[in-house]
Amino acid sequence: MASFRRLSALKVMACRHIRSSLWLALLFAFVVTGMITSCAHPRDLAKETQIKNTFSACKTALLNGQAGQALACISPKVEDYLARLKAGSQDNRVSTEADSVSSSPSIDLFLRTALVRKVPRDLRSHLTLELLLQSIMVKRLVDPRDIEQLDLGRIDISGDHATAELYYQDSRLALSLPFVQEGKDWKIDIMTLLPYAEVLMRLDRAISGKTENQQVELLVNGLPSL
Repeated sequence: MASFRRLSALKVMACRHIRSSLWLALLFAFVVTGMITSCAHPRDLAKETQIKNTFSACKTALLNGQAGQALACISPKVEDYLARLKAGSQDNRVSTEADSVSSSPSIDLFLRTALVRKVPRDLRSHLTLELLLQSIMVKRLVDPRDIEQLDLGRIDISGDHATAELYYQDSRLALSLPFVQEGKDWKIDIMTLLPYAEVLMRLDRAISGKTENQQVELLVNGLPSL
């Protein structure tokens, strides 16, 4: 009986030792993981503040109807993209996928078709991003109350690129807002959003069974004219 008790006690001690070792191993793993994560993605509060200021300036400009000031917060790459879209829309013909000017052909087709169908030809010929944004704001095609409800959350920075969680009425949106550092300034990187929009259009076609042309027609028909 005494031997059995000693054996049982040894088993209990062994189990306690194993459990203690496991907890210590888990604690060590969490500490090391935290250290690695901290080292891999150090927070740069100065850059985060610059990104927040860019977003705030853009939001304020849009609420005040100041298209030029709003565009100063956006990467100018989008202006070049608009110019390339316009180049293929002057003959008023319906675009095809072969007319793509980016790696997002469905988005190119949608936007170029919208230019032909929804923007008068005389306006389209000298259309700039500032004029387009100004027209949208003057006609109140975007509700200022929706802009007012947008806010940034957590910001992740990697080199000269960053993404920020986007919130609407305190609820996180599935979309993150991309930023790019150009010189000393951080700009909203609209062009980075095109591939995500492309994936959403393809997913919608896969679910609905619509062709690309049917999808584009439906989307364009729902747009107001400028």
